[in-house]
Formats: sequence, C-alpha cells, structure tokens
Amino acid sequence: MHHRAGAGTLIFACAAAVGIVAFAACAPEVGVLGGHTFSADSLGNKKVNTADSFWIDAAGVSNLGACKDPRETAQDTTIGISDVALKFLVMNGYCQWSSPEYHDDQKLPINGGTSYGPLVHTFAAPVTSQFQSPAIFDRFWINVAIIIVEGAATDPLPKEYTDLKLQRGFNCLFLHFDPNANSYKKEWRAVMLPSDKLECAEQASMNRQFDQILTIGDHGPTSPSDYPAVSRFIEGKGHETFIGVRCGNVWCMVGVADRGDVRAATHDGMTNPGGKNWKVKGWFDDQHLAVPATPGSSTLIPGPSASIVPAENLASITDYSLWQHVATVTLDGNADYSGSTTTTGYSLHPGANQLWLHSRTLGSTVKWEAYIGNAPPTPGERLFSVRMTGHGYFIPGTARWRWTPGDEHLWVACLMGCCLVDPN
Repeated sequence: MHHRAGAGTLIFACAAAVGIVAFAACAPEVGVLGGHTFSADSLGNKKVNTADSFWIDAAGVSNLGACKDPRETAQDTTIGISDVALKFLVMNGYCQWSSPEYHDDQKLPINGGTSYGPLVHTFAAPVTSQFQSPAIFDRFWINVAIIIVEGAATDPLPKEYTDLKLQRGFNCLFLHFDPNANSYKKEWRAVMLPSDKLECAEQASMNRQFDQILTIGDHGPTSPSDYPAVSRFIEGKGHETFIGVRCGNVWCMVGVADRGDVRAATHDGMTNPGGKNWKVKGWFDDQHLAVPATPGSSTLIPGPSASIVPAENLASITDYSLWQHVATVTLDGNADYSGSTTTTGYSLHPGANQLWLHSRTLGSTVKWEAYIGNAPPTPGERLFSVRMTGHGYFIPGTARWRWTPGDEHLWVACLMGCCLVDPN
C-alpha cells in the first residue's frame, strides 16, 4: 500500500540522480532507484497531462518543457516575479504559474518565529494533478515543485532556509516512493536540487548524491480528488517550515529531519465542521500573520495565527449576482487583527470570520466586492474591493493568504479565475 492512516516522519535516503521525471531533457535508458532496477521503456510513451504539455517518454522522463500558452500577464503573478524566473517556470512546463491558488509565497519565519527571512515562492508542478496514486513515484524521482528564493546570489541565507537545502534562485524539488523500504519512515524520499540551469531535468541528470531531508505524511482521505494539485508553505510547531505538495492520492510535506510535526491549524477545535477542506492541507492556508515590530514600524514580525478555509462548494459556485459565502477566516482566539494600522486591514476578530463575494454589472464593466461578517452585508456596511482575474481554465476551489510588505491579502478561487481581496 502507498498510503497509511495517520501521520509519520519519513527520512529521505541518498540515491543516484538517475531516472528523473521533470519537464524537459532526457535521462539514461536504464536506472537504479531505491534499490531496484527498472527498464526505461517499461512505461512506453504514456501521456500524463491532458494539456498536451508533458509526456513520459521511452527514456523515462517527460519532454516538451515549454508551455504552449505561457499566459504572461504581469498582474496574475503571486507577487511580482522576475522575467528570468518566469522563463525558468515556462521552460519547465509550469504553465499555471500565473494562478495563485496553485502556489504560495511567503517570508519564512526565522530565529524561533521572531523575524522573517527573504521572500520565497513555491510553484506546484501541473503534472501532479494527473497522478492518481503514488505508483509513478515507485519508478522515478518526480519533479513536484519549483521553489524560488529571492535576493542576490551572494547574500547569505538564514539557517532555516539552508536546512531545507534551499539556495538563492531556483530550486527543484523531487519526490520518490520506495516500495521496498523496510519501514514506513523510509518509503517517501525527497531531494532539493538548486539549479543554475533552465531545466530541472538537466540539473538532475548530473551524477551526484542526493542530500537527506525528511517528509511528514498527512494522509487522512485517500481519494485523489481529496487532494488539490497545489503547493503550500506549512508551519511546524517550532516555527520551522515544511513544503506541502500532492503526491498521488496522498499529501506530502517535505522538511528537515528530526524537527517534529506540523502544528495544528488555527481552526482546529474552533470552527471545524469536518469536511475535507478543513482537514486536508492545500485546500486551506494557515500561518502567523505579519504585524509591525513596533507601532508604525516597517519591520514585520510574525503575529497571531489565522487560517482561511474555502467553502466546500466554492468550485461549483456560478452565480455571484447574489452574495456567496466563499471562505471562513479563523483568527487565534487570543488576538485581534486589523492589519498594519487601525483604519486598514480586514478587521478580523477572534474566532470565525465569514468571507462573502459578489459581482455586479456597471455599464460595460463588472465590479467585484467582498464582505466579512456572519451574514451577507446590509446597506452601508464596509465592503472590500476585489480584483478578479479570469484564466479561462478550471481553478481548484482553494484559498490562501498572499504575502505583501503590508497586510496579508486573501486569494480565493472564483468562477474560472482568481479573486484577490484587498484589505485596504
């Protein structure tokens, strides 16, 4: 079996960099993975992505790295990325780079959660949506995410980043499942490969040893539809960071060995009704929100924890002419959070805060608005402006926080696009 009930720590062992599945280039025709030998043509030319961008070829890797439609619209980025970063994503087949619900960005907590490091982005590999079980991971190291760390290459990184094997620039995350391992803790393995190439597969095809890191399995349901093909930064109990990705019909979290478990979500025990959106990381987002170190300061530090959980029916809502409940924002019961100042921000209160969206037509334009309250707003209540970006393809019904230098913003899926709720 490739899944287990409950969570556990999983140590990643060293292996030779062969038999890699990424979105470009080719690899040796025969490789050794996890102690067993496979023939590269054992899968044949099996198509694994309906968008016709990724293939498993006879060499055991995917080819055709570039996206057919890169959708290069600057306003769609998670939070502005460079042209060089965009080129790297496109060359590796990350065609959904512009849809924030698939990805995450954050300054990671450092120094025991008392300050932040540099901005980092995690982008989910679109091909992970096609894997219905971990079986494909038995034979190959699969590229599941690209992590981009901002800043000059010469600037040192905090230990919390280097412990994850991250370097400035581009980092390719690969997963492998070893069905021949002697214990559960050894079955899932991961490697982070910093890349100075344009393609993750080209970097991975170099003959090198993989460093050991660890993952924690958060399994729960076992149907592939229970897990969105997204990537998220996840906080541990000691403010360490894990990187979460879908890996077949389970959810994998990659982190540092012997650093403990992830912390309970803010909504656990407070407003949790028990649906998958409340249990499976990836649907919801949970983190400590940034606050000024001192009143009026531009220096931010981690503040109260808060989660945003999408409504179970979010992906199926089609009529926003009426106010629709789209998410629940739960704030730590011991804190208030108005944002950077008392006059801006979402004015969240301890416990559950309900997020509502609607749209109305004004002449030739459509105006989107949001409201936070227990029921749809009445005339005169404070509304938030919303930027709706249509993508023309299905967006999973997820929600997440968006890092900004001031207040965190909220992303929620809406129709075939993304809605950014501006707290100011």
